[in-house]
Amino acid sequence: MRKTVDEFLLKYGMHYNTIDMDKHMHGFVSQMRAGLAGEKSSLRMIPAYISIKDNLPKDEEVIVIDAGGTNLRVGSMRIKGGSLTITNFDKYPMPGSKVPISKKDFFAKLADYLEPIIDLSDKIGFCFSYPIEILPNCDGKILQLTKEIRIEGGIGSILGKSLNEELRARGKKEKRIVLLNDTIATLLGGVSANQKTYENYIGYILGTGTNTSYMETCANITKVADISSMSGQMAINLESGNFDGFDHGAFDAEIDKESKEPGYYKMEKMISGAYQGNGIYRTVRGAIRDGLFSDEMAERFTKFNDFALADVSAYCADISGDNVLSNLTETADDKEILLDIIDASYERSARIAATVFGAILTHCGYGKDSSRPVCITAEGTTFTKSTLFRPKLDIYMKSFVGDKLGRFYDIITVEDSTLRGTAIAALMSE
Repeated sequence: MRKTVDEFLLKYGMHYNTIDMDKHMHGFVSQMRAGLAGEKSSLRMIPAYISIKDNLPKDEEVIVIDAGGTNLRVGSMRIKGGSLTITNFDKYPMPGSKVPISKKDFFAKLADYLEPIIDLSDKIGFCFSYPIEILPNCDGKILQLTKEIRIEGGIGSILGKSLNEELRARGKKEKRIVLLNDTIATLLGGVSANQKTYENYIGYILGTGTNTSYMETCANITKVADISSMSGQMAINLESGNFDGFDHGAFDAEIDKESKEPGYYKMEKMISGAYQGNGIYRTVRGAIRDGLFSDEMAERFTKFNDFALADVSAYCADISGDNVLSNLTETADDKEILLDIIDASYERSARIAATVFGAILTHCGYGKDSSRPVCITAEGTTFTKSTLFRPKLDIYMKSFVGDKLGRFYDIITVEDSTLRGTAIAALMSE
């Protein structure tokens, strides 16, 4: 049975063995270095203009905006007694996630959300989990909108400047607004945890989308002369979901073709939460066409037009339980084949993630000392809630990153790491 599934997945380019970890790692490193030099690369390598500082202000409050995949959180945080305390938090739908919204209405909606807490601080940390160019003043320009978010006229907008314009129009005082990506915020959330002495830090998101960040030596960021002449390190947002070095399978290509921006964020469309359930659905649809499943299951499948990842996880936890995908299957063979397809999808995701981590550690030379490992702070519902992903990632991290590359690392999760990191970024800003 497994051989049949493997043959089917290889036929359509969806098998995890299409991920040659060593080859693709070197390709990733090459594109990292090209991106840092301003040469052609699918990795944007965006400087964050944020460095890690030892000391933070004491007993200061900061407003935080976290614009994520489908939700937006607004609230405040205060440093007290060396720790960050979260207060006044509310969650809203991300404007533009359900229906298109104009640029003007987007910033008006943000100001509406901020209204109850706008006078608590003169500093705002704004985590915007989409591709943005960070400017030297720590504002951010929207480069692209991913995860199917639609803000009409939003591309090219300067986020902090536009939000301050809306606040001033409402008679409010202008704020010091610091923009950062969610992976940078997650990295800083790991710094805030202070669990042990780490050589360096990586931030990783695998949720609705996927991305990675790390600390780069400023001298290596040669595409920006003012940065390359600086000493020390600066956080870099890779926009790793846009990496184009992994070959798309037939069903990945279908998703890409039908997405809002075909040709972009090819890796993200292979593994992230916004797409993986649909990828599994399309793979199962192809397997039905090729006769791998029973006629009864094929008939039931006609009532589906997608798979939710929550239903995929429920099935993996109990393939014979009372859940959506278990009820879709008819025979024991159906159940086994469906589980094999899902398992292979997560196997491929784990190989991709371990390849990315291996590339960063190889490029930077981090993680060679077992007493000072690299801290990888990970966040995102696909990372934390998928039944199969994390165990598979741990296996590949040990065999490839640990045993083959000889690197030492800890993968940690930090409660509210994005919020904590966003607050720290605003508090560290001059």
